[in-house]
Amino acid sequence: MNHFKLFGLCCIGIALSFINIQAQTPCSGGSAGGYPCDNVDLIGYMSLGDMGCNEANDIWGWTDPVTGKEYAIFGCTDRTTFIDISTPTNPVFIGQLISHNNSSSIWRDMKVYADHAFIVSEAGGHGMQVFDLTQLRNVSSPPVSFSETAFYNNLGNGVTLSNSHNIVINEQSGFAYTVGSNTCSGGLTTIDISNPTNPVFAGCFEQDGYTHDAQCVSYIGPDGTYAGKEICFNSNENTLTIVDVDDKTDMTQISRTGYTGSRYAHQGWLTDDHEYFLMNDELDESNNGHNTRTYIWDVRDLDNPVFLGYYEAAVGAIDHNLYIKGDRAYLANYRSGLRILDISDVSNANLTEVGYFDTYPSSNSSQFNSAWSSYPYFASENIIISDIEQGLFIVKFNTSPTCNDGILNGNETDVDCGGPDCPTCPPTCFDGIQNGDETGVDCGGSTCSACVPTCTDGLQNGDETGVDCGGSNCPACPPTCTDGVQNGNETAIDCGGPDCPACPTCNDGILNGNETAIDCGGSDCPACPSEDCTPYDFANITVESYDSPSLGTGNGNDFGTYTVQDNGATLYMTGNAWKAIEVNYTVTPNTVLQFDFRSTVPGEIHEVSFGDGLDFNLAQRLFLYFNQQGVGNNYNIQTYTGSGNWEAFTIPIGSFFTGTFQYMVLTADDDANAVADSYFRNMVIYEDYNNNLMCDDSCPAIISLTNPPVNGLYHAGLEVNCNTTVDPSSNTTFKARDIIKLESGFNTPTSTNFEASIEACQ
Repeated sequence: MNHFKLFGLCCIGIALSFINIQAQTPCSGGSAGGYPCDNVDLIGYMSLGDMGCNEANDIWGWTDPVTGKEYAIFGCTDRTTFIDISTPTNPVFIGQLISHNNSSSIWRDMKVYADHAFIVSEAGGHGMQVFDLTQLRNVSSPPVSFSETAFYNNLGNGVTLSNSHNIVINEQSGFAYTVGSNTCSGGLTTIDISNPTNPVFAGCFEQDGYTHDAQCVSYIGPDGTYAGKEICFNSNENTLTIVDVDDKTDMTQISRTGYTGSRYAHQGWLTDDHEYFLMNDELDESNNGHNTRTYIWDVRDLDNPVFLGYYEAAVGAIDHNLYIKGDRAYLANYRSGLRILDISDVSNANLTEVGYFDTYPSSNSSQFNSAWSSYPYFASENIIISDIEQGLFIVKFNTSPTCNDGILNGNETDVDCGGPDCPTCPPTCFDGIQNGDETGVDCGGSTCSACVPTCTDGLQNGDETGVDCGGSNCPACPPTCTDGVQNGNETAIDCGGPDCPACPTCNDGILNGNETAIDCGGSDCPACPSEDCTPYDFANITVESYDSPSLGTGNGNDFGTYTVQDNGATLYMTGNAWKAIEVNYTVTPNTVLQFDFRSTVPGEIHEVSFGDGLDFNLAQRLFLYFNQQGVGNNYNIQTYTGSGNWEAFTIPIGSFFTGTFQYMVLTADDDANAVADSYFRNMVIYEDYNNNLMCDDSCPAIISLTNPPVNGLYHAGLEVNCNTTVDPSSNTTFKARDIIKLESGFNTPTSTNFEASIEACQ
């Protein structure tokens, strides 16, 4: 099966008509050249057009050890460009290296070892380009078009490195690791680059499947078991996976740890002492609906990493790449630009934003635009940022005190005072404002006189909970349940809290109050509608090939066949089959998917997926069985045991994802042998309004069969989610959605009308 991403870059190429950028513009009054900022100055800029690029991606840096010049290595969709930034106010475009075979992809990544750049891309056939960076010092008439110094794609034994999402280099060991590649199930493909122009394949780690990004280090942390070994810290889509890679012929997984709220573990970086690890998740903001979160791990015990929690920013942009230098973390967060965090108190999971430069002034929403990555490791302390639609930004964190600018910024506790850099703030006991640490206007706190009760001034002040009432000094406030205002301890207007009636929550789109489902059920809201338990009739549904036209004729993923069995109740698939049925279903938090599944011949992947379109762009995947290719589970669901027998699946898919999906896709993927099979039967999607994972509140009372035959089979077609007793004298019970079969000599009815009583739903 061809590997695919769960998401794509959206809205790339939006025309941005920002500000005419002026070089070396200090951050003053919250702006630098029209870009929102705090403690970060704009030093220089070069547009995509100046580099001949359409869209940008990753970035890295190199310092010439002979001349001391600093260079930006800047990734574009079809090339890598090299910019001399040693005079940052006047960057010079030195030249470009066109992608191997002129291929193009929105993903390109590069790292540096021994004055050589190693460049990979997701473009097919790109392999790994090697470029001697010392060529940059001798260019007399820039820009020039360079040729790759070396090219590497042959791993031996007929295995070719075609494409990679990312490349990781441990500069101390001289080993590179491609990840998200077509090799090693997308895990760590290890390459010895100690001789940069003659790379040699060294080993493969694929136990945990696809690795999106990693940091590999010569370990100096406190875990003595691994002292001095080479260790990789992998962001593996839904886990932090730590691997001992010291022996390239026998790389072993140390630990694999998930975390609360995961949606797509993207990338992370270690603190300099290798004790803590910061990680970003590229889909949690858009999928979970919260602001930008940076996840914090204690990795002092590599066998047992501890998830400490997260830092949440004040804005909701998607986070992408982060790097750590000393006590600061540098985060490229798409639409909110570069964010700089003080991590000196990381052991207490306490991070603080100390500066930012926002390259997308119009919005901080969770979309894939603007800042892709940054590089903060130059000796000059200049920081370079790659912006998808705009180009190269050169900025610098302004660490000088801000004690005379009339703004509350830096680490001040008040305007131009307080904090470690500025003078202590004077008492504010006579300015008519509640400020400093005052507990009232000009009173209370550590410097002002104690506040007297304010229970008769017609204001809510002091520690009053209402006007002239409540708190430690004033009379208790009376209930306010009939004044048409949310006040007192009410949780909404005239309701909630200990004094007022409970608030109905029947129109807020949230499962709350005493509701049994969203806005229905319970004592306050209308009864929930009936759960529709009608299974899909495959005999009356168009089954389509879920192929990939963009790959070209004959190169798609679906080559298998299917048949409909059991009067439409069962879909049987074999070969290398990917089949789509059109469902057009809106998944809510109450949605449950229920079906029976079996496989007598396992293949590479058996799964149920939900997505839009037929061009192999699935959004959500529910992996069931036999994942040979190492494609990671999207969600932790029940998995098939491999018994060859029917097994029932009840999956609360609404707890994993929501949204409207055009197609449900069923698979029996088997690229290698094309003999695998999958059986899906009694497949139903319903809204579980009473939260018991049973489709059970619309049970018929009686099943009548008029003039049943004496011989042969009779199918009653019962479709309920309660048990049914066919004949009290026979005590024969049929399970949910079973077909009742009547045969001469067995459960033969004794009258012209046959009745089946329905047991009470549980």
